[in-house]
Amino acid sequence: MDESIEWLDYVLLAGFALVSLLAFRRWRLGGGRAMAIIGGAIGLLALVSGIGKIGEATDYEYRFLFDITIAAFLGSGYLLILFRHQFLPVPRWIRIGAFAISAGAAGYLIAQQLEYGPDVQYEGSEYAALLLLLGVWAASVFEPSIQFWRAGRKRPKVQRARLRSLSAAYLGIIAILIVAIALGQDANQTVSNAIQLATLALVPLLAAAVVPPRWLRRVWRAPEEEALRASRELVMFAPDRQTLSSRALDWAARLVGGDAGYIATPGGDVIAEMGMPHDDACDLAARLHPHERPEAVPLAGESSRAIVAPIPTEQGICSLVVLSGPFAQLFGTDEIERLGEYAEEIGVALDRVHLIEEMGRLDQARRAFIANAAHELRTPLTAILGFSSMVAADPRRMPPEQLQQAMEAVHRHSLRMRTLVNNLLDLTQIDAGKLNVSVVPVSLPEAARQALESAPVPEDKSVSLDVPDVKVVADRLRLEQVIANLLVNAYKYGGSHVSVTGHKENGSVVVSVIDNGLGIAEPLRSRLFEPFVRGAAVGKEGSGLGLAIVRSLLRAFGGDIWYEDVSPHGAR
Repeated sequence: MDESIEWLDYVLLAGFALVSLLAFRRWRLGGGRAMAIIGGAIGLLALVSGIGKIGEATDYEYRFLFDITIAAFLGSGYLLILFRHQFLPVPRWIRIGAFAISAGAAGYLIAQQLEYGPDVQYEGSEYAALLLLLGVWAASVFEPSIQFWRAGRKRPKVQRARLRSLSAAYLGIIAILIVAIALGQDANQTVSNAIQLATLALVPLLAAAVVPPRWLRRVWRAPEEEALRASRELVMFAPDRQTLSSRALDWAARLVGGDAGYIATPGGDVIAEMGMPHDDACDLAARLHPHERPEAVPLAGESSRAIVAPIPTEQGICSLVVLSGPFAQLFGTDEIERLGEYAEEIGVALDRVHLIEEMGRLDQARRAFIANAAHELRTPLTAILGFSSMVAADPRRMPPEQLQQAMEAVHRHSLRMRTLVNNLLDLTQIDAGKLNVSVVPVSLPEAARQALESAPVPEDKSVSLDVPDVKVVADRLRLEQVIANLLVNAYKYGGSHVSVTGHKENGSVVVSVIDNGLGIAEPLRSRLFEPFVRGAAVGKEGSGLGLAIVRSLLRAFGGDIWYEDVSPHGAR
């Protein structure tokens, strides 16, 4: 044998063996079953090449080496079918049939006892057996190779390059074997060298498909990265959370070759979805939860995988989920890592949008607060100005009864203004964190009685008091203010009877102020403790600040407040 051909044989053997070893190393590091299968398929090709060199070194004395070569060659083709099955499922009966055909062909070829040695020329039935060997192997690898090539059309750049490199390598081996068998012993040294060089050129294609180096992946991904950078401003500077999430989801799907996906809040609420119904996205959000690093999770009964990446935000860990194609487990490892980096960028953008939306909400609340406060102050102020103008015009000519009514009205509306101003000052101090509370043990019955004195029972109302004789940790004056405000609220909007009850519960005391009125309308309940929110009672004075102040005061010294319906009607 020519020395150059022999040297190329050793290089080819080393190339196949190295790619196989790298694939098995990747499998040991968590690359998945598919990596072990493709490593085995390429390893069997290395074994075929290695046995050929052993046969040459032993003058083809051991016939069993040829039998092993036949079995290993056909086995490498069958393993490619199994490799394809990891991504694009092959029906069980086809896999069993392919195994039976490969095993039967191997048994038949071994039984034929083909001539084994250098410069062998097969003719007749032996040549037909050789064609059977090539035909079974080519049939095993041709269909998966075509499927890999087609599957790369809508994949990200790296996945597409890897799929098509693998496809080109196996199709190239088929072409080289066909040429080699067709030429047989008629090939001269130049042609033999060309065939060996062509075979050797397929090794980098296999390496690029199975274990591509990082620099090559960067080269493949460069156009995609440019497009992503160009789109970053569109995503990161979106005007609102919905727009940002929709744009980010679209680019996330492009990164991993996904066809659908969603972004969900830490609580599992879906912000945006793509390529799937909203209800399906909600179902997945309830089942899939992000971990510290992005990962591909198989979906039961489906060939696709859900790639789940955490989105760190100030409000908690949101989730970015992309339903990728079946190749993400092997050919999308880089994309999964890149998706994790992209998810962190989305988190920063979501925090920015949340801050802007919160600032807008606060500004809107500030404007509404000022408008409501001005309106609430203007009503009693208008009345005071009207009555005081009447008195100032000529008080001596006014009948004593009318003068007294006018002064009582001025006094009443002045008290209302003072209460409103005090409430506004309380809210301002609470919001600024400057409310001074003195937390001490307070007798609950005493606080309730003092509150009743501060909020006398109207003539048409009745009040019952039944609270446990315990001491609670609170600010005494503020606790009295809380109970008094709740009593006044119940007088104003409730029925004819108000009851104040209490019971111990897990080291705390739950105090209930209950009335037998109509209760709170459903649309109002979620905003019940916000400033300037009032019930719909006709002819009732009030600023809508009472319950807001109650909640703020309670929270200032460690308590809280909530609303419950009372059966058959009323409010608790």
